[in-house]
Order: sequence, then structure tokens, then C-alpha cells
Amino acid sequence: EDGLLQSPTTPVSAGGFASLKDMIVQQNTHARDETGRWRLHRLIQKLAKVRRSTKPIMLGTARIMSYQDLVEARAKRAEKDA
Repeated sequence: EDGLLQSPTTPVSAGGFASLKDMIVQQNTHARDETGRWRLHRLIQKLAKVRRSTKPIMLGTARIMSYQDLVEARAKRAEKDA
């Protein structure tokens, strides 16, 4: 179990992404040569590119309803179903 790397969970916030980046940098601090630093830079840029290219998707619109609104909606639905 000593040689196995633990896979981090997928971050869902900006703080999570920053933490993941810091973890990657810490794990790769042993790569002091130029090639290792270049690979690390490319990996960080690749992660940033994915975040920039992912667009938010709006699934629908929502409205906060009061109890009175719920009662009225139920009544309208009951009329429609009858």
C-alpha cells in the first residue's frame, strides 16, 4: 500500500481546484530538471484549459414559491386533471 497513490476527489469549487494544483505541485517537487518542470507546467495549463472550455449549462428556470403559490398550483392542476 506504500507505493499506491491516492486518487483525489474531483474538485467542484475554485478552492478545490487551487488545492488540487497545490497537491500536484507538491507531488512533483522532486522533478527539478528542466524537462520535469516543463511537464508540470503543461499539466497545470491543461487543467486550466479544461476549466475555461467548460461552459455552464442551464437546465431550466426556477422560482421560489410561497405556500399560497403551492396551494394555487395544486388547485389549478386538480382543475386541469378533472
